[in-house]
Amino acid sequence: MKTLSGFMMLAALVMLLAGCGENAKGPDQQITPPSTADASSQQAPSPDQIAVDKEPTVLKQVEPKYPELALKAGLEGRVVVKIWVGADGTPKQVVILKSDSDVFNQVTIDAAKQFLFTPAYIKDKPVSVWVSVPFKFKLADKASDTASTEETSFMKGYIAAKEEGLSTLQKEEAAARASGKPDAALLQKIQKVKAEIQVLKDAMRAMQGPK
Repeated sequence: MKTLSGFMMLAALVMLLAGCGENAKGPDQQITPPSTADASSQQAPSPDQIAVDKEPTVLKQVEPKYPELALKAGLEGRVVVKIWVGADGTPKQVVILKSDSDVFNQVTIDAAKQFLFTPAYIKDKPVSVWVSVPFKFKLADKASDTASTEETSFMKGYIAAKEEGLSTLQKEEAAARASGKPDAALLQKIQKVKAEIQVLKDAMRAMQGPK
């Protein structure tokens, strides 16, 4: 069962486009775009920042589950999410603002969706609002077994797919440079993917354990 759980966590990585024991501390709330409209009658709060008379506070906080892959790889990190808190105090949407590693993203989103808040208020009216919440992942005394053969095989395939994507990006960048129109954004993306591949390779070695 433990092997199956770990394999399912690895399988989830395929759906990531870009791709440690102390979890979320108290939310570092930063009020960004609220709205005076009722949350049930709108798609999202206004993107414009406005003042509120009373900020939302956390009633229920859920710690994300430490990803098995991150445990095996010895990965730690921090993820900051933006939560749309409705006028009823429940999360309506969760968006990743910043992440040290994509492996932490889905468990963080799942945890954030289970938060409960008191709503923000403008005068006596509850309003929907975005708040940002950081989550920390630290290994501390957590331990993990060496990865199974299935997990290791999956990881190898995932790294190969990332390297293939990197090759495509490098060809696009070379073509842009040859046309006299170098793409700075594309170069930054290439550097990011290279760094991700290195992290994955380090994780692979950690998963395989000592020789």
